[in-house]
Amino acid sequence: MQPGSVVGPFRNDDDAASLISAIAVHNFNRKGESIMKTSRKTIGVIVILSFVFFGLPAFCDEQTTGDAEAIYTCAIDKEIANCQAKIERKNSRSANLQRDAVKASVKAGFLKEYKKEIIAAMKRENIGTKDYQINHFLNAKFFEVFTSAGGQYRAVGRCC
Repeated sequence: MQPGSVVGPFRNDDDAASLISAIAVHNFNRKGESIMKTSRKTIGVIVILSFVFFGLPAFCDEQTTGDAEAIYTCAIDKEIANCQAKIERKNSRSANLQRDAVKASVKAGFLKEYKKEIIAAMKRENIGTKDYQINHFLNAKFFEVFTSAGGQYRAVGRCC
């Protein structure tokens, strides 16, 4: 190879050496830590935070294995949260979504008002602790009370 000839992106070996030294200098932050070490810390923090955030919805399920009352309470709280999310649709242009928002609002109010009675009825009827069993019971009780009130939500003396 002749001096001054162009090899790849470098003119000569001095250019390649200066690039390598520049890369070596830039691979360290101001504290002298390796950037790779810093990125490992960052990735570790991201992994831990993702476990925390994605683990929270499952926390309720893990916490309440075995205690039926706690499972029922947690399930009712989840259903109330779902209804609260559906209430946001009340400003929609769709009449169906507006109707569903009103129904969700009524259901959330029903679940909040009669939470203790519903839990007592769930334990009395021994409905089980699976999500589908609980949701079926909650929907059945809500529509039983809702239709017995003539399709209008009004405070009834007892729900269950």
